[in-house]
Amino acid sequence: MMQLNRDIHIIQIYDNSYEYGKNEKSYSERKHKHQWKEFIYSKSAIIKNKKLIINKEKINFLDISNTNVIIIVDYNVNNEYEILEKFNFMNILDYAEYFDKNDLEKMQILNKHLKKIQYIFQGDFIIKPFEWECLSLKKNENINVYLNWNNWDMNLIPKRDNFKISKLGINKPIEIKINGKKDYKERIFIEKDCIVEYLGKINEYELVDNSKAYFKKIIPKNRKVINLVKVLY
Repeated sequence: MMQLNRDIHIIQIYDNSYEYGKNEKSYSERKHKHQWKEFIYSKSAIIKNKKLIINKEKINFLDISNTNVIIIVDYNVNNEYEILEKFNFMNILDYAEYFDKNDLEKMQILNKHLKKIQYIFQGDFIIKPFEWECLSLKKNENINVYLNWNNWDMNLIPKRDNFKISKLGINKPIEIKINGKKDYKERIFIEKDCIVEYLGKINEYELVDNSKAYFKKIIPKNRKVINLVKVLY
């Protein structure tokens, strides 16, 4: 266990975003594939007894001694391998290489791409807001969530004005739903669906081996839903 000389804000994000084509345009036809799970198993980090426990293999370039906010991003999936496909961490060329290999080589390729996934981010609220996808987290007296549409994908339409979405209270999660579309060979619809929760502050942390990092996290049910989804054609 390591003690810090100051407090660090911890924010948890659960990502359930997805893309779909015209053949899945009807929500009733796709909702069963994108429902929130009751819980997930995370390989990243978790707070237990007011202490942050971190998988040492997932910290990337995290420098805890020089940050005042840590954002943990987990995905609404059954396992890490689902993240690669659902969240586009593998492209067409990656899959072309994958399908020509035997089972052992396929697993090696998947594990290589798993290392690209960043689960834990750091920021400094004093210097600048923290940007994640189309959201901006800023701290004044409170931590607030803003829409930062142009930070996401410049090709998305319709264009949207940036604005304050909500204040983050401790253990008062909010779910943000927002969508857009773009044309790339064919029309693609994108729906950003995420839960953001401020977990408070910590001043202790512990690094654990990957083999011990298997954290059960309950998806918050009592959450405020902010639905910014528009009807798109």
